[in-house]
Formats: sequence, structure tokens, C-alpha cells
Amino acid sequence: MHKEIADYPIRAIMSPAPVSVRPETTIGELKALFERYDFNAFPVVDAQGMLRGLVSKLDLLRVFRPDRRRGMAGLLAL
Repeated sequence: MHKEIADYPIRAIMSPAPVSVRPETTIGELKALFERYDFNAFPVVDAQGMLRGLVSKLDLLRVFRPDRRRGMAGLLAL
């Protein structure tokens, strides 16, 4: 990595107003957002805008895994 680049603060490259999702966002809505924006992850924020976590494209793909313990069947059993 070039030293000039390595010394830049993250704020120089971050998105100041990222697209986010809420904990209530449905899996279908999340899938549509991934398709629309082609992002790898979204911040999850509550009603007050506080960060509650991240949801990645890999998290979404795991929902559809054939492994019944980790896929949609596992979610429905909760």
C-alpha cells in the first residue's frame, strides 16, 4: 500500500450518509436493496438512528442454505 494512501483518515473515503436498514426490514426488502445498490453490507439502525449491527450479503445468502439448521427453516423454528 502506498504510504500516501495509508495515511489518509477513513473519513476521507467513507460514505457520510450510508443507506441503512432497520431491524424490522424484511428479508425480501433486504434482498431488493442488495440488488438495487450492489453493496456487500448495510448498517442496521434503530428508530433513533443508533447503530445496532451490520447485515451482509453473506448473511442473506445463509438464509437460503440447504442446511436446515441455519437456513430459513431454522429461522422459522425460533
